[in-house]
Amino acid sequence: MVIAVVNKGEKGIFNPVSLQLIQWLTDEVMKMPEINRDRVVSLATEDNITGNAEGMVVEAFYETPPTTQSDADNIRQAVMDFPLYLGSLVARDGSAALIVTEVYDANVAPKVYQKLLELIERAPTHGEELHVAGDGAVSGYLVTYINADSARLVPISVVIITLLCILSFRTWRGVMIPTVVILSAAASALGLMAAFGVPIYVITTSMPILLVGVAVADSIHVLSQYYEELAAHPEKTQRELVVRTMLLMWRPVTITTLTSMVGFLGISISSFMPPMQAFGLFSLIGLGVAGLFSLTFVPAALVILKPIQSPAFKSNGPDIFSRSMDRAGGWVLDHSKTVLALALVVSIAGVMGALKLEVNESWVENFRSSEPIYLADAAINDALDGSNTLDIVIETPSKEDIFKPENLQRIDALQTFFKNFTAC
Repeated sequence: MVIAVVNKGEKGIFNPVSLQLIQWLTDEVMKMPEINRDRVVSLATEDNITGNAEGMVVEAFYETPPTTQSDADNIRQAVMDFPLYLGSLVARDGSAALIVTEVYDANVAPKVYQKLLELIERAPTHGEELHVAGDGAVSGYLVTYINADSARLVPISVVIITLLCILSFRTWRGVMIPTVVILSAAASALGLMAAFGVPIYVITTSMPILLVGVAVADSIHVLSQYYEELAAHPEKTQRELVVRTMLLMWRPVTITTLTSMVGFLGISISSFMPPMQAFGLFSLIGLGVAGLFSLTFVPAALVILKPIQSPAFKSNGPDIFSRSMDRAGGWVLDHSKTVLALALVVSIAGVMGALKLEVNESWVENFRSSEPIYLADAAINDALDGSNTLDIVIETPSKEDIFKPENLQRIDALQTFFKNFTAC
């Protein structure tokens, strides 16, 4: 994670107040037990390397923060004469500087991110802007997003499904039985993720919502068939009604469950990314549990309960929904060529659109442009070379081979390529 100190004044961060602020922030960061003190980098920790008649001189840019502008100007000159830090630790125009930190354990990144935010809130600023960014900060902020979304979306989706069941069946059993099925599916998938130590990724945050929407379908089909049987044969016993229902529904429920599971199995085994593998595998398990409950729990619950007619299923003819579907189906049969032509056009348009998709997974783009983490990343990218780094390690088969002329020439060519690449 990085803390950016930005000063858009005439002297930039090279003034006594801003340099004292950098020192204060560095000292405070080093007090955090989660931070690796040896990996904290800032102007307050780094050395300047110069040469004189006797050889190389290594000394700190400053032992204590300067108290006069003249001393701050001398520090600026020393930093500008050492290009290694320009763009990476200090902005080339002197308007910003970074305090780079590293945590011991990535799992505590959310906690550290919050502590850094609290730190910059109480920092003694005098016109400076402070930002927290970097991969660790994005990861920490993302966890906050994930927790908030999961806590909000799952209850909302359950409420929506409950309202749908109320409108569809208008009985309490028509609401409670599907609810048990979807909660069992979601709890099984998430519980097994926790049991095996699999974390919640960005993609798996959608898994409970998916399970709520897909897992409820089979139990709704079973209940719909049951209420149709009850409306058509009110003289039969509850057991006979349930048996007739399951004789008609076990095959479609089984087939739809298996096909859905195979689809998610394909996602799991075809992906190299752990988040996608976990998403496919545990969604598969959740759907399997939902199908199993639809074939076992739903009929068992119906047998125990007394027969109660649903107002939505009348014995004197189809309801308004059924009549609407009949009309739609009749129109499709009468205009089959038109429907096929429209389907072909939509398919072609979909393929053409899919070919224009760009794969570009930027973590910070997961957030709104008004979010602090997004603003911090933009500020650092504007002032310095960026909040993210790409390290290239060059290895040779034998010791000292790196210094062979042909290898040095290849390294130089690689560096030239990257300079031209970034210029594009």
